Amino acid sequence: MYKGVINFTRRDCDLDRTPEYWQGESYSERIKTIQAVVQEKTTYLPTKKLQSVREGVFKVPSTITVEQLVDLSKALRRWYKIDCFQIAINRTDNTAHMLFDWIDRETGQSIYYNTSESIILTVFVLRFLNLPKPENTRTWFRYDLLWEYYEDPKIFDHFLDFLKHSRPSKRIYRLAYEMKTFSELLCKGLVK
Repeated sequence: MYKGVINFTRRDCDLDRTPEYWQGESYSERIKTIQAVVQEKTTYLPTKKLQSVREGVFKVPSTITVEQLVDLSKALRRWYKIDCFQIAINRTDNTAHMLFDWIDRETGQSIYYNTSESIILTVFVLRFLNLPKPENTRTWFRYDLLWEYYEDPKIFDHFLDFLKHSRPSKRIYRLAYEMKTFSELLCKGLVK
C-alpha cells in the first residue's frame, strides 16, 4: 500500500496472462458481483468514481510463486477485507500483479485505509512473503514489533528467555530487559 513498495491503482480489465497466472474470477464476473453487493447494501448502483477494483503491484524475488501469492491473498482477505481474484507474476521485471476487489461486503462501500493502516498492510505483505525491506521502510521497526506482539503476546518474554540462556553480561541482559519492557509498552499503546 505504501508508495514505492506496493502501488495500488484502479484497474478496469483482467490482468495480462503470464506463464505464472491464477484466476478465481474474470474481471467482468467480479464487477457483476460488486454491483449486486453495492446495490443490495446501499440501494443504489455503484458510481464510476467508486474504485471497486484495484491492481497491487510490487517487486518479488525469483523464488516467489503464484501459490505463495494465493496464500497471501487469503490472509489479506481475512485481515484486511480486500479480496484478490487474479494474480500474475511478470518475470521480466520480477513484479507481482494482484487484482483486488475493494468493496466491503457488510457495507457495500469502498474500503479505505489511512496512512498508518497502509503502512501496517505493507509491513504485513513484506513479513508474510519474507521479502527484504526496501530502503524507504527501514524506520518501520514499530510496525514490525506490533505484528510480532499481535501474533504472540509472549514474544518478548521468549526473546528474554533465549538471551538468558546464552549467558550475556549483566549489562547486556539489563539492556535487553529494558528493550523488552519498552517494546511491550509500545505495543500496548502506553508509550510512544
